[in-house]
Amino acid sequence: MAVKKSSVATKNKPRIRMRYAKPEDMDDVWRLDRMNLEENWNYFPATTRPLTKAELIRHHYSVLNRWYDPGKHKIVVAILGEKIVGIIWYTIDVDLLFKVNLGFLFSIVVDPEFRGQNIGKKLLKEFKNRSKRAGAKYVRLAVLHNNIKAMNLYRQMGFFDDTHYMLSRLEPTGPEKAKQEAKERKQKQ
Repeated sequence: MAVKKSSVATKNKPRIRMRYAKPEDMDDVWRLDRMNLEENWNYFPATTRPLTKAELIRHHYSVLNRWYDPGKHKIVVAILGEKIVGIIWYTIDVDLLFKVNLGFLFSIVVDPEFRGQNIGKKLLKEFKNRSKRAGAKYVRLAVLHNNIKAMNLYRQMGFFDDTHYMLSRLEPTGPEKAKQEAKERKQKQ
């Protein structure tokens, strides 16, 4: 009979547990999701200036009220001890082009205090496993073009570049707006 080796460090290290979010978890879930939005907002050129904390909170709640569908969307929390340290928010949907089920990841967040402990990898693995059990043939996510750290993690976990979304502003913003206004003033003279 083989004896299983185990180190003291492994025995004493708390284990990450995964489960679906409960109603009482949602304040922590949305706090983490909003924190992720706040960290990445400056990468997304949707406004002409950074949002204030109050504007960001209002924007986040407005998006959640319009978009989050508790009947269709799933949220899994990663728990260390009694603390929620990460989330995945996803859905299982039908790909309109290929007519197969797919898992789509809306959001993955690890609390900054707990980053670097492979929690992101565990959450991605959980997302892929749960999607597969739900009948998905593949999974998809979107990532901002300059979030290199996240892209490297996704590639490590078997994701590859597929569709590239491109964005064009229809109205000038920031320096472009100032340049446009100066040009219009000059033309009026």
